[in-house]
Amino acid sequence: MGGGIALLLAQHGLRVMLAGRNPSALDRAHQRIRVTLSFLADEGQGDGTAIERIHTTTDLPHALRGAELVLEAVTEDPEVKRSVFKTIGTHAESSALVASTTSGLDIFELAPGFPAPQRLLIAHFWNPPYLIPLVEVVPGPRTSRAAVEELETLLRAWGRAPVTLGKYVPGFIGVRLNSALYREALELIESGVTDAEGIDTVMRESIALRFPVLDLFQIADFGGLDTFGRVWEHMFPLLASAGEVPLSLRQRVAEGAMGLKAGRGFHDYGAVPAETLLRERDRRLLRWLRERERYHLPAKEGQP
Repeated sequence: MGGGIALLLAQHGLRVMLAGRNPSALDRAHQRIRVTLSFLADEGQGDGTAIERIHTTTDLPHALRGAELVLEAVTEDPEVKRSVFKTIGTHAESSALVASTTSGLDIFELAPGFPAPQRLLIAHFWNPPYLIPLVEVVPGPRTSRAAVEELETLLRAWGRAPVTLGKYVPGFIGVRLNSALYREALELIESGVTDAEGIDTVMRESIALRFPVLDLFQIADFGGLDTFGRVWEHMFPLLASAGEVPLSLRQRVAEGAMGLKAGRGFHDYGAVPAETLLRERDRRLLRWLRERERYHLPAKEGQP
């Protein structure tokens, strides 16, 4: 995620210092950025020269010196984040805008002594951040409105679509919605109703087909809120409410079937290299992003 955000910012003319603890990991990140920039240039998205604006270092205090914007993207480990934010608080400029890319941790609780709390926020990018427009912006209890507006302005300048939450809630919006869908899908598999292929077919051949054309609540509007209300009245009490990850998923992980990076997860990816599949994902996603406005029905008159 850190490398992807560095790529996005460099594409928009910013000088970026990518800091990490491991030199070999930084080298791999720099190489991935180089390859991705070449791919994007081939697709007509930039000219590949952005790599010249990205520099790497293992010296975090050096990277923070003079930075106007600090984006933290370390692993989702509370102790690691506490340590990183202590360093940021010590060495970053007091005027710097500081944001965490956490997927759900309460940064404001992890860094209670941050010296400039009015400049501290969450900016939850979605992967890959150089293609997916959404960024969930979460202010803390002491974040200033000026800092929120500054971050929103920056994100829009980078072609992102910020959605600012009224307050912190674990998982924000997107992860919570996504988790609810997966919880029900896993329950249907666990209870023997279907398998992963069945779930994916239902999604692909029905639910997913409508979303490019209509937004979530537009679908309910078009179907009739009275009708949806009657369906939900019957269904809501029957939906999965599991409080833990189901056994079938834990078993897959224990057996090494951790998804694309392992070559198998719910599906078997055979001998196709992960990088090949990731690049093809990006290619198809990029082409869809170029075309999607042709298909989406505006919710309000005057929208594109």
